Amino acid sequence: MQSQRMAGRIRVVLALWLALGLLTVTTDISRAHGGGASQLSDVPAGPFRLFVWTSPDPWRAGGEAHVTVAVTSLDPAGQTIPVADATVVIELMPVGAPERAIVLAATPSVGAGFYEGDTSLLQAGEWDVSVKVSSVAGAGEAGFAYRVLPGSQINWLLWLGSALAVLALIGYWGTRHSQKSPV
Repeated sequence: MQSQRMAGRIRVVLALWLALGLLTVTTDISRAHGGGASQLSDVPAGPFRLFVWTSPDPWRAGGEAHVTVAVTSLDPAGQTIPVADATVVIELMPVGAPERAIVLAATPSVGAGFYEGDTSLLQAGEWDVSVKVSSVAGAGEAGFAYRVLPGSQINWLLWLGSALAVLALIGYWGTRHSQKSPV
């Protein structure tokens, strides 16, 4: 009977570890490509129409800033088509501090016409974000303002590691305790 209880507790601990691992992996995958808060939607930029999303929402000083850009144009029939051969440059500049501008060469992403760039923003406050697009069809630019919040004071990785350590100790203690029970 004791060995069944111990095996059950081990299975519970392993299931918790597996669930936490899957949650971590799926969260990273969902953040990896696109999505986020819409900043520009179908905005004209020269011969192009731009869509821009940012993540995470909101950006925080010291944290990652991800920008996804969809570049489209209109064909002769007026249909929207993705532009897969564009060069996309994303410029992030703190208001009043052009010397601290960050310039990203966005890379093609999943799906035709999608481009992405990642950076880290070290300063909170107002930022101007500019998206510049060029291809054989021409060039265009669009932008938006973004407020970067101060960095988070909570170290989530430390808290997650601590929680996992506590769970491991509880699981270990539970299995050790069940082994020593009197018959």
